Amino acid sequence: MSKPIRLRQAADMIQRDVAEILRREVNDPRLTQVTITAVDVAPDMRSAKIFYTAYDKDDLKEVQKALDKAAGFLRHQLASMVSLRHTPQLRFVYDESILYGEHLSALINETKDSDPDE
Repeated sequence: MSKPIRLRQAADMIQRDVAEILRREVNDPRLTQVTITAVDVAPDMRSAKIFYTAYDKDDLKEVQKALDKAAGFLRHQLASMVSLRHTPQLRFVYDESILYGEHLSALINETKDSDPDE
């Protein structure tokens, strides 16, 4: 079942605005290479799960700590940018879909390389 258009619009707005805040307002060097990939807003719009990727995969724990620490600041900044009744609580989750895609691509390439018919 697809999400109501209101939730999709709120998620898109939050994704765009959080990415902008990270780019312009946050000075933490651990967050310079963070990309917001998706946002999942709860049906009551009181919480949002924000999916992200980071350029440097070795420092994911530090990036997660920095995002958790900045969540209150980001929520405060977001409140001044969006017109929602309630500014959602922000929870950051590393988006593993890119790693999964890379893994599948490697498996496909491995299979192609070992195919004797080619």
